[in-house]
Amino acid sequence: MLFRLVRPMRRTSSRNRYYVRRIPSDVRADAVGLKLAVPVGEQVQAVVITRRTQAVRLSLRTDDPAEVKQRQAVINAFLENVWTGLREGGPVALTNKQATALAADLYRALSP
Repeated sequence: MLFRLVRPMRRTSSRNRYYVRRIPSDVRADAVGLKLAVPVGEQVQAVVITRRTQAVRLSLRTDDPAEVKQRQAVINAFLENVWTGLREGGPVALTNKQATALAADLYRALSP
């Protein structure tokens, strides 16, 4: 059985490709109301998931095939992390190494 992979779509009104990915049915109820900041190249695009939203749709803002593949891979990874987080539910236990790394990032961000 063949599965259709997520791939960029062509828009009729623009040369730029756009990204379309359905929201999995097992996380749809939990995803309603989320405001996602999806990375698209050097920018971030806001996407709000409502009750009527069937798929995440956004412009990749380029028509270069190599850049389209890179941006699509980044968006796929981002959305997979979001769906995994919604499936797992509650907070995640961190290892000591992860907690130390987060504390170091926080210290660097807050120190003058």
